[in-house]
Amino acid sequence: MATNQEESQPYLKVIYLTTEETAAVLKIQPQTLAVWRMKGRGPRYIRLSPSRRSRCLYRRTDIEEYLASRTFTSTAAETPAAVGQAVSA
Repeated sequence: MATNQEESQPYLKVIYLTTEETAAVLKIQPQTLAVWRMKGRGPRYIRLSPSRRSRCLYRRTDIEEYLASRTFTSTAAETPAAVGQAVSA
């Protein structure tokens, strides 16, 4: 049963992961996530303050959505357009 505090503050139910935890889930290095953030790739993230050196958090649901967007049934479905990458000449 949910408490009154949980009902009035639904963000308390959200699971947040650090860069290190997210990297472990994705089985990549934390630095890869930093590169992806600079290039506008990877899962959505939350920057805790305006500073670029500020800590980032990732919602578990955003990680799941990212993985779902990277799931294919065949290599034919894995085109540059399907994965959101520009085609280079």
